[in-house]
Amino acid sequence: MADQEDKGAEGGAQTPPKDGAKGGEPKTFTQEEVNRLVAAEKARFKGYSDFKAKAEKYDDLQKAQQTDAERAAELERERDRLLAERNAEAWRREASKATGVPADLLRGATKEDIEAHAELLKPYFEKNSVPEVGSDGFAPVPGSERSGKDLFASAIDDLL
Repeated sequence: MADQEDKGAEGGAQTPPKDGAKGGEPKTFTQEEVNRLVAAEKARFKGYSDFKAKAEKYDDLQKAQQTDAERAAELERERDRLLAERNAEAWRREASKATGVPADLLRGATKEDIEAHAELLKPYFEKNSVPEVGSDGFAPVPGSERSGKDLFASAIDDLL
């Protein structure tokens, strides 16, 4: 029976027997037994605060390293973006020189995309593709002494 008490003390809280079971009354502990149980539990968790502090330091270090890794990844993404932007600008200038299309109108992420876009727009920027305008709005309309501006103004006045 003493072995059962020790097992109960070391195994945790002992449950009282159910009604009708042998013994009938719940087990009571002396102060000496309670002190022994408390001492055993304290010994079981001896050094817990040291382990907890070390675990917190480890977690902080992991967070710091993760933050460094995230910063490195962010810097790498920024570098790649700037490099791609610089390359695209150089490719736009090359395509503009080759086709005569203004560089700021060209779009694309790769050299091939930019060159294809330049070739698509090239017919619209050839020297003969610009329409000839007969009047700038101030010159007299043929057969009339009034300019296009004057004719437009008089048409508006007639409507009002």
